[in-house]
Amino acid sequence: MDGHRFFIGGEWVEPIGAECVEICNPANGTLLGTARLGAAEDADRAVAAACTAFDSWSRTSVDERLAVLHRMRATFDEIAPEIEAHLTREIGLTAMVAGGQSAMCRSHFDSIFKILPNYDFVQPNDGFELAREPIGVVVAITSWNAPVSQMLCKAVPAIAAGCTVVVKPSELAPLCGLLLAQAMERADIPPGVFNLLNGRGVDCGRRLVEHPDVDMVSMTGSVTGGGAIAAAAAGTIKRVHQELGGKSANVLLPDADFATVVPKSVLGCMMNAGQVCAAPTRLIVPRDRFEEVAALAVAAAERVVVGPPDDPATTFGPLSNQAQFDRVTRTIEIAIAEGQPLLTGGAARPDGLAEGLYLRPTIFGPVARDAGI
Repeated sequence: MDGHRFFIGGEWVEPIGAECVEICNPANGTLLGTARLGAAEDADRAVAAACTAFDSWSRTSVDERLAVLHRMRATFDEIAPEIEAHLTREIGLTAMVAGGQSAMCRSHFDSIFKILPNYDFVQPNDGFELAREPIGVVVAITSWNAPVSQMLCKAVPAIAAGCTVVVKPSELAPLCGLLLAQAMERADIPPGVFNLLNGRGVDCGRRLVEHPDVDMVSMTGSVTGGGAIAAAAAGTIKRVHQELGGKSANVLLPDADFATVVPKSVLGCMMNAGQVCAAPTRLIVPRDRFEEVAALAVAAAERVVVGPPDDPATTFGPLSNQAQFDRVTRTIEIAIAEGQPLLTGGAARPDGLAEGLYLRPTIFGPVARDAGI
């Protein structure tokens, strides 16, 4: 796939940045395509297009915005099967998870279709009027594990409110965003309302965040990235909204239905090969019930089907990229070296999967509270 152009100001433009990255299928290492990464100058160009469009877009009526959003939804529906297939190839989502991502994308539109027609942008308030106005140019920085859904969950409400948007996907998953931009182009969005460029956080992303003409940043990603964005945005006192990768604990009290809850928790943890911010990666259980919980958890993990993500029987595909694979492998190895009890899995490849970024579903326990894992 050709990832060598950006969608800015309603046109496909040649990037100024010269750096190019290869994107490989995590299931087998085959080359999917290459993508150019933007420079600070590309960020400036995208922001300028969004600023120009904001002047007129912010004054559109609700009906005008709804008409554009319905066209966006229609063109997304047309391209959704291609996007799902590409999510499987580019980041290793199983067919089930990729289909779930499409459903989430549709839900972002559907929520706005329910809210926007009756939303009171001007409301009486103790003798005064409270007016809600579009904030301006919104930069959307998205994660690699659910890229298309993340783009739309930020862009759709912003556009509905009368804002214009600049989307920067993760450089680890840059191609699927270009497919989405193709769909948005077909929706006949006014030029500059939706812009998309690829780039690294340290240069292109940083310029977007600190740009004086950007009014808000919405970011999904790591805690480290969130800290960098907050610091870069501080100089211009812009709004910053962050959804950082939390990992949740399931707490099981003695009267819980362990036979039901433990397998569900394990399967929830293993969805998308564990690469979900809401994955319940810890079970906190009564000490005297540990052996029971361990047996249930191990049995559930060993029922997980590891394999190629395009196989309908697979429930646990490859890790999405080499950096993620290396990080998870290293984490498992450190836990073993620390003496944390390994109940199932480990850092070895699953049987029969000699290539690709595959690991075994892995459970440790009981884990010391001060353990690195």
